[in-house]
Amino acid sequence: MARFHYLLVALLIGATSVFAQRTQVGGTLYDLQTNNSLCRRVATTPSGEIVITYTRSMEASAAPNYRGAGYNYFDGTAWSETDFTNFVRPGIDRTGWPNVLITPSGREMIVSHFASATTVPEGIEVIYRDLGSGSAWTAANSINGNQAVLQSNADATWARAVSKGDSIMIINSVFGDGVQFNGVDAGIMMFRSTDGGANWSGPDTIQGINASNFTSIGGDSYAIDMNENGTVAIVCGKFQTQVFKSTDFGDSWARTVVNPFPNPLYSGVAGETFADTQTVSDESFAILVDDNDVAHVWYGQQVVLDDDIAEGWNYFPLDIGIRYWNENMGTTPQLLPFSGLNHEPVNGNCDVLVSSAYTGGNAPDAYFQAYSSCPQAGIDQNGNIYVVFSSIRSAIIDSLGNVTNVDDDNFLYTDIFIHKSEDGGTSWIGPVNVSDAPNAESYYPSIPRNIYGNQVDVIYQEDADPGTIVQDQLGGDFTFDTNYIWHDPIAISDIVNPFFNVSIPQLDTASILQDASGTTSYIDAGITTDSCAIAEIVDTINGVDVTTLGTYNYTYVMVTVTGDTVEVDRIVTVIGADITAPAIVLNGNATIEIEACDTYVDPGYLAFDNLAPFDLTSSVTSNDTVVNTAVLGSYTVTYNVADAAGNTGTATRTVVVVDNTPPIITISGDATTYHYFGTSYTDAGATANDPCFGPVSNLTATGAGAV
Repeated sequence: MARFHYLLVALLIGATSVFAQRTQVGGTLYDLQTNNSLCRRVATTPSGEIVITYTRSMEASAAPNYRGAGYNYFDGTAWSETDFTNFVRPGIDRTGWPNVLITPSGREMIVSHFASATTVPEGIEVIYRDLGSGSAWTAANSINGNQAVLQSNADATWARAVSKGDSIMIINSVFGDGVQFNGVDAGIMMFRSTDGGANWSGPDTIQGINASNFTSIGGDSYAIDMNENGTVAIVCGKFQTQVFKSTDFGDSWARTVVNPFPNPLYSGVAGETFADTQTVSDESFAILVDDNDVAHVWYGQQVVLDDDIAEGWNYFPLDIGIRYWNENMGTTPQLLPFSGLNHEPVNGNCDVLVSSAYTGGNAPDAYFQAYSSCPQAGIDQNGNIYVVFSSIRSAIIDSLGNVTNVDDDNFLYTDIFIHKSEDGGTSWIGPVNVSDAPNAESYYPSIPRNIYGNQVDVIYQEDADPGTIVQDQLGGDFTFDTNYIWHDPIAISDIVNPFFNVSIPQLDTASILQDASGTTSYIDAGITTDSCAIAEIVDTINGVDVTTLGTYNYTYVMVTVTGDTVEVDRIVTVIGADITAPAIVLNGNATIEIEACDTYVDPGYLAFDNLAPFDLTSSVTSNDTVVNTAVLGSYTVTYNVADAAGNTGTATRTVVVVDNTPPIITISGDATTYHYFGTSYTDAGATANDPCFGPVSNLTATGAGAV
């Protein structure tokens, strides 16, 4: 059970947000970055360098001929590419799904799969050069199925790459209907290099990823990580999620079932079934091996059911969240706090209205994934863990029943969120809204595996339409428009928990007069939350003894949207006499400027008292009419309020009337005139008028004597 003691100085509306100074670092018309899990698309160095990659094409086609790795480099001061209209791909042919690595020797490396329209080349491409050098990329050591001198596999597709020093491991699936590897449809193979990519071995099998444990896996349905100790871990498996871990660079693997399934080899085809609903993955995995060699796993949750042997499985689209597991836990992955639908107030409350946002039978999962999906994780030098993910925004319904925050196809938008853990995953702080774009689609977040300094470098893709043009059968993004790749540096100190707020934001403490008879009871001012994290207030505990002077707690017991029980206390003091003045808090600044002759509108205020009825805002009086915007100068607006005991509170605001608008000069006659040579010139003159104060008399002219 979590307990929060709060001290509040401001009311935060909506999800906690840290919309930072984001920078565009890429652009693409091709908008599909993965089929399920994301590859690592950003890497950083301790000195502040950043490399980002993404699949890119500037052709308005769902299957563009000229496609490859989008790339950008930050040297600590500026990005190497700022004009995204032209595209020259770094590789030797059409590729996709670029992983980025930075080696200790100062080499930047991009690992992609070939996706040529012809049969040459095929397999995996590896290119590299000196970090940030801008020199030509070296591609001589591509794992290319048509180069017999290399260990290779022509079907190798959807690569994932990790490195530690000069040791590099690549895993990938295989492309093609019915294509198997090690007895598994779309199985996983492994390539390894111990010399920075100069030589490769593979494709090799991974112990345990075989027909005994899988019927199929599929493209992008896996993730991999390797820590500085050289420990490697892989996660895969939609219905029965499994982790494979190696401490000897892939020579041997230990298998752990993360989420047991009633039928371990269930494939989802007709003729199979299972009892009751089951919580499984949406195949969007993230995995991280921490400094203590503990594997951590995240994935988008799907709740599925197959109660008809003649049909395949079905799922419940609104039962969502990001599931989390590590090796120190049992076999029930937990929901990441607040990773479901409720992230911001809807129509003044926290109703979740999703199904009404779709018409015409459009499928809601515009990426073949869950509403909360696409996690990716990183770790800083202190062992703190970070995870980003995408999650859908709640629908906002107006008074006429119209959904106001959907695109033209009636699809809701998604935002990017981030959590952190400072205790190895035992507890989580957040989420914080990174993108915070109410009418834009933010998806495919990526962060560095190794996080240095005091910020997390988040990159993500954003455009005007949910879904992708490549997957347009979902009724999502039908338009070839620019997809912006953003870099958002999120300060680690800004990743905080959702705030719980009392109904009067400044009232973190309250008082009640002592009543020896005990006939008086304390009535609390109420509580709200800025993130719609509370599903239900299940109890209030009034621990206030009005008969005895002292300090007590008034406790709210609430259940969050993730099922956690949270207690929040307000400190209440029983007093013998009310000698505390009410407080007035001004909206806006205490000193403001206003342009001469503009209309002064007071920004407002809040007033509160330590005793019920607490909110005295409606009792405040002020002399705001003292401000005369027709006269320059400084004015003091005074606000006053009194409570029932006669205690008075006062606040003042300084309003400075300024004239920053220049007068308008009107030239008499034509602005351009012609004059006879050798004769004297007399200027026609001009007039000047101030928009506020009228005609200006001290108008001077220069240059007339030079004619």
